[in-house]
Amino acid sequence: MAELYLSAAAGRLVRGVVERAGLEPVQVLAQLAERVVVGEDGAVSVLPFLPSQ
Repeated sequence: MAELYLSAAAGRLVRGVVERAGLEPVQVLAQLAERVVVGEDGAVSVLPFLPSQ
């Protein structure tokens, strides 16, 4: 198990996605985690995707 702390702004974005997708927050965060890409410079990003059930 991992703990994730989001800024208020990021939390609001995730809540908005959760509401639109009809998913639980943990489902959206898991899908985000599956798509994380770490660049050579250490920058972390997530490629665009549509959350799904």
